[in-house]
Amino acid sequence: MIDEPLTDAELDAIEARVVGASKAPWQSFVEGRDHTSGDNFIRVGGLDDDEPDMYVSRATRWPQASSIRTSSLMHGRTYRGC
Repeated sequence: MIDEPLTDAELDAIEARVVGASKAPWQSFVEGRDHTSGDNFIRVGGLDDDEPDMYVSRATRWPQASSIRTSSLMHGRTYRGC
């Protein structure tokens, strides 16, 4: 555990990442679970159409990310209180 407080530069860097991040909430949509056809995707920013949806893929023989991976990504942004 680090006992030293964060420096102003470190705090500024954290704030810049928060300000630059896509807004919450993120919602995972999985084919077969949430809709009947199409890709798995993450809706970014709720119903606000100003934010594009996020499509997640992998550069392997399985091109589409699993529902567990898309849900895990969504939770990282939605449930941290950001």
